[in-house]
Amino acid sequence: MGNLVSCVCVSRGLLEHVVSTIRCFEQQTHPDRELIVVHQGISDESIALFEKAGARIRCAKDISLGSLRNIGAEEARGDYVCNWDDDDWSAPDRIEVQLQALHHAWRGGHACVFRNYILWDEPNGLFYKSFPRAAGWESSLLVERAVLLRLRYPPVNLGEDRQLMSRMATSHRVLVLDAPDKYVYRYHGRNACSSEHFKRLFAGSELLSREEQIQWKTRTRC
Repeated sequence: MGNLVSCVCVSRGLLEHVVSTIRCFEQQTHPDRELIVVHQGISDESIALFEKAGARIRCAKDISLGSLRNIGAEEARGDYVCNWDDDDWSAPDRIEVQLQALHHAWRGGHACVFRNYILWDEPNGLFYKSFPRAAGWESSLLVERAVLLRLRYPPVNLGEDRQLMSRMATSHRVLVLDAPDKYVYRYHGRNACSSEHFKRLFAGSELLSREEQIQWKTRTRC
């Protein structure tokens, strides 16, 4: 499984998130990978951390989030692009699991997402298992770069990934995996989506047991 995977991170440069996303990237079991960072202006300290991790960095100001994601795809050199939001968490074998699913799918596949994942309410220190979504969760996307360059994200600041997934579902085979422990969607209060968005997600999801809460607090310290 030697495909180069380009992890595209649109970053706002919050130091604790930068440190976490770099660690998640460095711990991936899939060896052939690169980190692409696109931003609209972050601190020199954050840039230095990304550069130390070997990331290629591109600054592009005064454009939409969708356009920033498209720049990341254009900068990528890999056969696949993996969405790598800097405030979320990925298990060490996330890329490997998604690639294996695409390579071993009976009818092949162009993209892969997770049916459900772990939700992290960081201000309250709580973890949930999300409700399953038939089309999968777009933030966990791993997709052929050629497909992404052809479809492209719409130039909007919110819902750009959902719109992309809707178009992709009508023209390409998207695999939806049951592997909720591979991705954590984090709410920290400074997300692009509103607090009401996350409240609705938490309300429809399953609060994990006390033992599972402890396990996830330990895991996400990566």
